[in-house]
Amino acid sequence: MFHPDLQEPVTALLKKQTAQPHAQLEALLLPHLQAIANADDYASILTAFHGFFAPLERAIAPWISTGPIPDWHLRRKATLLRDDLAVLHGPMLSLPEAIDLPDISSEASALGALYVMEGSTLGGRAIAQMVRRALPGIPENALSFFTGYGPATGTMWTSFQLALTSYGDAEDRQTEMIEAANQTFKTFGTWIQHRLQAR
Repeated sequence: MFHPDLQEPVTALLKKQTAQPHAQLEALLLPHLQAIANADDYASILTAFHGFFAPLERAIAPWISTGPIPDWHLRRKATLLRDDLAVLHGPMLSLPEAIDLPDISSEASALGALYVMEGSTLGGRAIAQMVRRALPGIPENALSFFTGYGPATGTMWTSFQLALTSYGDAEDRQTEMIEAANQTFKTFGTWIQHRLQAR
């Protein structure tokens, strides 16, 4: 797909070109977040996120473990989700995982998917506040996923954007990143519908 505005920084392009599926995903998630009334409701949200992020991380890892994101090992999210679930319900031996994932077949597509995952740390802070209001007294160590990098969240997002800008200076790379990010939003939305709408 040709994007006539590819002269823009890749981070601006990603935000613009993924705005619609991003908004659709948020619209799917928000009612479930607003409906949290007990620890089981919150655990269902965490399980849904883990079910998509865990296999996606495994798909991404081979492409970027030695690539343009040198702190990739600090950006893994599935472990945080399992830790939060363990606080709520004890260690989980197995959790459902999505099969329908974005096509990760290059470094650029891996970075496009990671853009969606990293962006979740920004909205996560607001979600953590929602959970605290819904569940007074919830342990802080049950909020490790949504609190993300804590005070370093802004810094980590900025460093990620700089890495994308440095990497995405070619039109073919930019196109791959945009398409993978859109696929990630859409397949995550499908998974959320599957896991949470039936509750």
